[in-house]
Amino acid sequence: PLDCIEALKQRILGYLITEDKKSTNIQETPPNYEAYQYLLEAKLHQYKNNDEHLRLLDKAIAADTNYFEPKTYKLTFYYNMGDYVVADSLLRSYKSITKTNERERNLLSLYEALLLGNNRDIYTYQQKEYNATPIDMETNSSMMTVALQFVNNPKAVDSIYDEIEMKDMDLQFCSYCEDRYYIKALADIALGNYKSAIKVLQEFEKKPAFDKLKKILIRAYTKSENYDMAEKLISDIQLTADEMDWMAIALYNARDLLVQDQIAMGNVHLDKIIYALVNASKSQDLEYQKMLAECLILKEDYVKAMPVLERIIQADKNQISQSAWLALCYQKNGRPPEAKMQLEQLESLRGTYQYGSVDYALAQYYAATGDEDNAIKALTRSVAAGRWYDTTSYQNDSFFKNYDRSPAFDRIMKYWE
Repeated sequence: PLDCIEALKQRILGYLITEDKKSTNIQETPPNYEAYQYLLEAKLHQYKNNDEHLRLLDKAIAADTNYFEPKTYKLTFYYNMGDYVVADSLLRSYKSITKTNERERNLLSLYEALLLGNNRDIYTYQQKEYNATPIDMETNSSMMTVALQFVNNPKAVDSIYDEIEMKDMDLQFCSYCEDRYYIKALADIALGNYKSAIKVLQEFEKKPAFDKLKKILIRAYTKSENYDMAEKLISDIQLTADEMDWMAIALYNARDLLVQDQIAMGNVHLDKIIYALVNASKSQDLEYQKMLAECLILKEDYVKAMPVLERIIQADKNQISQSAWLALCYQKNGRPPEAKMQLEQLESLRGTYQYGSVDYALAQYYAATGDEDNAIKALTRSVAAGRWYDTTSYQNDSFFKNYDRSPAFDRIMKYWE
């Protein structure tokens, strides 16, 4: 009887805290209150302490095995960490339990589409979730991301963003606010609204941290040809940021400059990064070597890039982009048989949950060797497999700057419409 009374109390408390949130509840029946408390604690650790976040999610699921929301957070955790095998296994186990709630079914379909790389279905199911809770910060932020980076529809971002008033938001206590500013500014840049993007982000220029937003502000300055402001902000970041963080932002800007055919300015940044990488105390670390290789490839210095890439591949043969770049070096350095062998090695890396990575790397190789037909074919396969329209791909990739006004490239950009 005492156990029954405690269980009843937990259900009543669960009902009381969810009754006034019917529109945002995922499950029809209220959760066990103890499970609900664990979930709230888990959310506090999201993006801050992965181990604690996961531990509390497991506690919430154990306290109420019918509680669906912590299960979705656990699935999302593994998907965001790139552990797609575990995410897929969790999805299958959740799907094996018959669901009568429409939102539960929709969320399971959304995760299935994410794991399949079907961006059109991702948009459809995320749209349904967004329609149910348009002012939920997490859902709203996700809808913005899906619109821009999954289906390349920057025009849709403004109306989603405007659903939530940002004027009085404190980013210190709003984990999704930074993401919303980030996607909003990227959408403005994609539409050529550079002044709007700068207006969204300029308040963060003098604030410590917020490097993620400053990076996009630098892009807005560069795209609007305000190169002095971009350079000044990079210099300011260099004074306070960690070595690798500064170099990553400088490399990001160098890519943008190359896309805009500002080769001389782009190479100035690349030379600075190369000097810093070569003289760094961690210069032989794999991440440093990978950045060095990319800088040399972007400078088209295939002679110096080749031994760096050989060391990288020797350390880890599963490097997809670097395998394509090494094949490119062999081809450019007059060693076509070795280029062919390296491309065969790249083909052998194909596997599940890659979302077009191998085809995208092949597209870069073909573009750099002047084979436009095969470059476009590989890019099309890549986007069809779920490659994102992210901040460094497709129109933001200098490998394809000679193609981005062609009808074939335009079809790739509109693939998921």
